[in-house]
Amino acid sequence: AQSALPRPWRCHLTSSTPDALWASRSVRVLRPAAVLASGITRSVRGVRLLDDLELSVGVGGRLLLVSRPEGSASLLLRILAGLAHADRGNVRLAGVSRAGDSAAGWARRIGYVGASAGIYAWMTPAEVLELAGRLAGYHRAERHRRSDAAVERYRLGASRDAPIRRGGAALAQRTALAAAMLTDPEVLLLDDP
Repeated sequence: AQSALPRPWRCHLTSSTPDALWASRSVRVLRPAAVLASGITRSVRGVRLLDDLELSVGVGGRLLLVSRPEGSASLLLRILAGLAHADRGNVRLAGVSRAGDSAAGWARRIGYVGASAGIYAWMTPAEVLELAGRLAGYHRAERHRRSDAAVERYRLGASRDAPIRRGGAALAQRTALAAAMLTDPEVLLLDDP
């Protein structure tokens, strides 16, 4: 008797870089971790907020962090995004360690939206997206193509050239999300957006 092989798991993921974690067909079989943190320890003002934290989130996975003490989940997200450092431990996102920091490496693989949008109220969504494209290292034509697509996807057209203060917090958050998604990141970190 011949045993039937299980059908392969279907995976329809995009990637922002050719060497992306899930650019390979092997992801269907191996199901690697998109987020891998080991031994993360961090103290703030003498209070240990993260103590030898171990975390593994597979490709395509979602994770909701609820923390005690308050603020430690936000701190972990900032560490994962590369905006804060750990006292000890290692982080790998989308198969790359923080040591691989470059526009083509870490910056294009990670999208982060903090608890506040982190955008100056006098900026327009068009200016924010232009800045995000420049920081990611895209050439002018690619920045415009990606910005136009983000304006369409996140319904920013009516407010594209108006200061964000006119649209309030909702416009600021949509603009921050559009900027974070501009690079088609492999890992998206959202902190109470």
